Amino acid sequence: MAWAEVILFALAAGIYTCLMALLVPETSSFHDIAVYMEWWILFALIIMMNCETPLESALKTFVFFLISQPLVYLIQVPFNSMGFGLFIHYKTWFMYTIATLPMAYIGWYVKKGGWIGALILSPMLVILMIMGGGYLCELLKQFPNHLLSFIACLIIAAVLIFGTLRDRTGRITAGVIALAAAAFFFARPLMNGRDVNLTVAYPAEDYGLVITEETSVTVSQPNVSEVSVRNTDGVYIIEIRYHAAGQNLIKFIQPDGTEEAWIAEYKSDGSTSFRKL
Repeated sequence: MAWAEVILFALAAGIYTCLMALLVPETSSFHDIAVYMEWWILFALIIMMNCETPLESALKTFVFFLISQPLVYLIQVPFNSMGFGLFIHYKTWFMYTIATLPMAYIGWYVKKGGWIGALILSPMLVILMIMGGGYLCELLKQFPNHLLSFIACLIIAAVLIFGTLRDRTGRITAGVIALAAAAFFFARPLMNGRDVNLTVAYPAEDYGLVITEETSVTVSQPNVSEVSVRNTDGVYIIEIRYHAAGQNLIKFIQPDGTEEAWIAEYKSDGSTSFRKL
């Protein structure tokens, strides 16, 4: 890959990433390229595999990140209230950029294949599986958020294995490492299922609920959601913390023993509802 191609590649990647950061909601998979690194791992491998020497690999990968990542933030400056203060988020990526020098130098030797090539590739595969586990967790909480990013992590891992390792030994070794990492990092979100951590505030007056200091509250399934009531300047706020998808029966009990039954629900599409039974 010629230097001109590296620079054009860096400009294109930086501009595209900036547009995704500006125009796409944070819950979208297309926004993830502005925050996470799965695509940047692929970009780095493309450059490394198209270099003739490990030194060329290190220098060109370094320059690619040195151009593309600051560009992501620079273009956003006129459109963000933080202005140039936005570059505070670049600190982490600058550290990654410095790290590309030794990493891309060593990474070039993936071309050699075999179990050595697989071991060199393994940190990138593990990172992809860690990120895939994070996306899977968010996906199970609120489908289909980050679905494409989860799929991308799997596809990029496959591309890394079959696109850089030409021999059977290397591919099998790298495949075993990737599968082991996937089993480990995907296990928790799959075991927890649709685990939720969301708190929603409902003003009692807006729902016609009469709440006093003496009102007590009970819930039928505390594992699904918990309820608390707070008084803010005479306005009673019902806070429901959702832990899992499903319905929960909530009873508001007055000092005279009268009760009102309400249903709080976290739905599979990520929406919530609070209604009288």
